[in-house]
Amino acid sequence: MSISQSNTIAMPHARIPLPYVNFARRVYLIFIISSILLQNIYILSSLSILLLLSLIVGNRLNLIGYIGRKAVRFDLESVKYEDTKAIHFNNYLLIAMLIISQVAYLGGYLKISLSFAILAIAAIILALSGYCIGCVIYYKYKIYQYKIFKSV
Repeated sequence: MSISQSNTIAMPHARIPLPYVNFARRVYLIFIISSILLQNIYILSSLSILLLLSLIVGNRLNLIGYIGRKAVRFDLESVKYEDTKAIHFNNYLLIAMLIISQVAYLGGYLKISLSFAILAIAAIILALSGYCIGCVIYYKYKIYQYKIFKSV
């Protein structure tokens, strides 16, 4: 048994295959860009609702994850994985950006709304290109948390 197989068996829910993560990121990107181009806040709202349901209820209502698992095929031996907690943290950041964007839009602050939507797009594009800014923030937070509790 190889190392990757033993890690997969030992931690079945601790990691998500990167092809699934990238599929979801591409879907998020399509939703946000479509919302901006079509000037339709409901597209952004539907993405927020999908993300909230999947984070609150779990994989049972993760429609994007379900479609990704059915549509994306890859070799288990050669695939990279992402930490589930880091992905959930990224999704919380995305939800926060989307909700701020929606509230600003409804309040008539279109520049702020567009700024947060573009910020989300930039973060997703960076993550798709290999630099996950949300993961960096998550791991910096974990290091900071460790240092605080270590000193106590």
